[in-house]
Amino acid sequence: MMPGPITYKTRKEYVAHWGEFNCKRMEREFPERCPWLSIKPAPRHQYTTPFEAWLKKRWESNWEVDSIPDALSINPRDFMLCPEPWRTIFIVSLGFCGEGGEVVEHIKKLVRDGKFDREEFAKELGDRYHYLVKLAHMFGFSMDDIERINVRKLEARDTERQLENRG
Repeated sequence: MMPGPITYKTRKEYVAHWGEFNCKRMEREFPERCPWLSIKPAPRHQYTTPFEAWLKKRWESNWEVDSIPDALSINPRDFMLCPEPWRTIFIVSLGFCGEGGEVVEHIKKLVRDGKFDREEFAKELGDRYHYLVKLAHMFGFSMDDIERINVRKLEARDTERQLENRG
């Protein structure tokens, strides 16, 4: 008795035996003999953590007003499961915003009470700068890059204003 035809379960097996050219021909002319064509690709992203599943659920519900209490009752430990590097970016971004609030708090006290602690204000600016540097480096920028980009933006803005004033 003759053995049956060799079957290849994956495209890689077929290419290894017959070559890329013959594989493409087989896929084009006899797709029913190519079991790998019926295999659906894996989803691009699986929601692996409870936090990601929660975000997906909120996104699909379009953040309806009825779902806000559910959002407030999320388990804080779910944030610990947020995948890297997103978790670090999230933490550093929140730190940057929080320190900005502390800087503004000193200005509020100056306006409201007429009191201003210059050294404490400088400390808060330093904390804010620390988070700024961390964010810049996380996205591949040096502080020189940030300064250069910002100067270009401001110069373009000045040029636009000059053109508007001429008209």
